[in-house]
Amino acid sequence: MVGAGVRDQSAVATQGPTLAAPWHAAPGACDADAMSDTLIHLLNIAEPADVDLVSAANAKLTAAGREYPADDFAGRAPARS
Repeated sequence: MVGAGVRDQSAVATQGPTLAAPWHAAPGACDADAMSDTLIHLLNIAEPADVDLVSAANAKLTAAGREYPADDFAGRAPARS
């Protein structure tokens, strides 16, 4: 049985890779409904944990900007570790 607020994922395995568009897919190829579901779940997790997602995202981007200055990395991706 599927819990409250959780969709039955049994069809996912049978439908194959057409469910999710790759990130490099054409604009609009990703399912906005699925993305909004993910956002809602993330907000539901963040609220009781008292996490301000906007502040956390800004802090993450600021830290990444210090680690990878645009002038040093413009036009190339950093090497993966």
